[in-house]
Amino acid sequence: MAMDFTRFEDGEKFWCSNMLWAKIQDIAIANGWVPTGTCFVDDDGEEDPNWSGGYDVNDGQCLDEIDAENLMIALDAVIAKGIDYLENKDFNEDDRIKLDEFIKWGRDDGCAVGWEIW
Repeated sequence: MAMDFTRFEDGEKFWCSNMLWAKIQDIAIANGWVPTGTCFVDDDGEEDPNWSGGYDVNDGQCLDEIDAENLMIALDAVIAKGIDYLENKDFNEDDRIKLDEFIKWGRDDGCAVGWEIW
């Protein structure tokens, strides 16, 4: 299975496996990311107050700009630690390439933007 992400600003998409997304979340948390939670917005643009989903499902939930920026800052710290750190966290070469693509995708013109998770 895969996780599909769509940026709010321009609709640009990114995808990765569920397993890689779990690894990305784990290393981000280990490097300072404190997830603030997702929200769900209905077709009328209204936020669902009963939403209780998280980051690991693909129900169309939203990750806001602040949470996305904090995630990117934590991933910058991961990259700064180098390949050895990632290899010790079970990131193979394909995972590292996809992580780099995710970081580039997650920042539009150098600034993180929010996205939907599908």
